[in-house]
Amino acid sequence: ARTATVAPDQWPRPVELTDEALSAARLRRGPVVELLELPVDIREWVTSGDPSKGDVHERPVTFLLYVPSLRDLHRIKILGEGPKLVLSSLDDGRTVGAVVAELEAEYELDPVELLAMTRNWLAEGILSVRLA
Repeated sequence: ARTATVAPDQWPRPVELTDEALSAARLRRGPVVELLELPVDIREWVTSGDPSKGDVHERPVTFLLYVPSLRDLHRIKILGEGPKLVLSSLDDGRTVGAVVAELEAEYELDPVELLAMTRNWLAEGILSVRLA
């Protein structure tokens, strides 16, 4: 339903960025991207599409729900704590380079892996480059 409220120019467009341009970019989440944090893991229900199949596990889980474009159906990913932190950090208005430097210093995360994850999220329509 939310896709109906998104103007055509608000959908993420594929971009090819050099490492330098990516580091200088400021990103935002796509227009139909949500994190759903649950206290229990219902992955088996989601995978089967039937709540009578599968078990609920007593551990928290974070679903990343998104629609990359009007041509696509919704998609679901499971995010661990690391990727959830990266996604939240990239969506706060700072440059990608500033986020990568902070996460490398604070958590010793590999900058090459962080840039690769960011590129994947851009390609999948989870993130887009802020225009202003």
